[in-house]
Amino acid sequence: MNKLVFIGFLLVCFTSCVKKIDNRSDTPKIQAYFVHAFICPDSTTSLQVGKVSGITEPTEFIDDAMIELFNPSKGKRWTLLGKKQGKYVANCEVNFNDSVSVEIALKTGKIQKRIKIPNAVKIQKVVQYTTTISFIGPTLAYKISFKDSAYTDNFYRIYVKQIRRKFFDNGDSLDVVEQVPISGDELPFLRNIYNNYTTKELLFSDETFNGLKNDFEIYERIPGLKAGEKIISSTVYIENLDLALFTYYNSRNAHLWQQSSIIQTPTQVQGNLGTVFGVVGGYSIDSYLVK
Repeated sequence: MNKLVFIGFLLVCFTSCVKKIDNRSDTPKIQAYFVHAFICPDSTTSLQVGKVSGITEPTEFIDDAMIELFNPSKGKRWTLLGKKQGKYVANCEVNFNDSVSVEIALKTGKIQKRIKIPNAVKIQKVVQYTTTISFIGPTLAYKISFKDSAYTDNFYRIYVKQIRRKFFDNGDSLDVVEQVPISGDELPFLRNIYNNYTTKELLFSDETFNGLKNDFEIYERIPGLKAGEKIISSTVYIENLDLALFTYYNSRNAHLWQQSSIIQTPTQVQGNLGTVFGVVGGYSIDSYLVK
């Protein structure tokens, strides 16, 4: 009898601790938005906006937003024209070091962000050569000379694209563009721990060399070519990013890398729009063709 009373007591306690979860499909869901805007003086101003969706759900883009860019130094305002998939474009007059404001009007409210475009970056010379790297072997390397400004804090992104010609057994060939895996042992590269999460680019600041050093060496992580391939040309790109865009790329690389890990929780991608996901950032770019 005492045993039955005890079991009944446990059932009552357990029932009181159970929280009812409402799984009804009509339960309202808080809607989040994303904005991606990468503004460069040498390119058409482009922006994309949409609603954040689940990993198994299709992305819902927003095609009815009102988007404007205002440049106080020019005293002009441009309206970005909407395209498909939430993309908006306009040919805006934006120069290096300009401060511009992006204004986005949605049905649910407004988003406004003011940013400053970084100063111009200029690649002076790139020398391509073959070297031997531990645990890699013979591989292509690049000595890059570019001009860094000592008057501002700069944040850089380097990547390399190659045109590779693939030959087929029937005699045909096809040229493809590939962003090749790269690495480097320079101190600025090593100081950015987020470079451990990507193989296709190097991100670094000029904190350790501000205006004093402008020669860096990088190398390809995967040496040689596949059978039936030939390198037609290599192009080295350097971008000078504002801090928000630099932080966004770093955290995005970590997030994508950790998504494939079963022991790591993905890093949150960091933006500069508060409760809205994504980033409005500015950058300058230069490239150097090596044949």
